[in-house]
Amino acid sequence: MSETFRLHRGWMDSFRPQPFTEREAFLWSVEHAALYGGEERLGIPHAPLARGELLTAVHKLAVTFDWSQPKVRGFLRRMERAGVWQVRSTGGGMLIIAVCAFDAHAPEPEPAR
Repeated sequence: MSETFRLHRGWMDSFRPQPFTEREAFLWSVEHAALYGGEERLGIPHAPLARGELLTAVHKLAVTFDWSQPKVRGFLRRMERAGVWQVRSTGGGMLIIAVCAFDAHAPEPEPAR
């Protein structure tokens, strides 16, 4: 049995390494992925998201991670080849990133009592 620890969503907002390491970029993706699924709007078009997915764009990731856009594209390809992310385009430059094994990284929260 592996041990885990919890971090609150938003913890990276107060700790903004610049530039991000690839590990920090992955942690950012887990933190920003949909916890329950539903609909996320980031400009137009909007796309329904499943649990563990996030809507973003290469240019937004470049600004967030303080990387060049070519570095972001290379990182996206490596994460896909490694089976860590599944990336699909929604058109208009928008991407949906699905964090594979999201449940292992972010177990479903317990219902409020």
